[in-house]
Amino acid sequence: MAKSSNIDIFLSNHSGLDGTEHKIAKLKSGAVDGVHPFVIGTEAVERTMTILGECGKAVLASFDAKAVPK
Repeated sequence: MAKSSNIDIFLSNHSGLDGTEHKIAKLKSGAVDGVHPFVIGTEAVERTMTILGECGKAVLASFDAKAVPK
């Protein structure tokens, strides 16, 4: 989905874990170097979404292995 929709930014609700504070500081200081610090690319967004999906399946399986989609 990320590639077909050209999604190249992933915003996390765990800002302490994904470098959000550093990225915002770069924006505020103007030290962007031509690339927006939140742009990670469509492949990285797809990998992130795949990992999150697999983690979700693992949590679901810990409650009910039969409920995990194949």
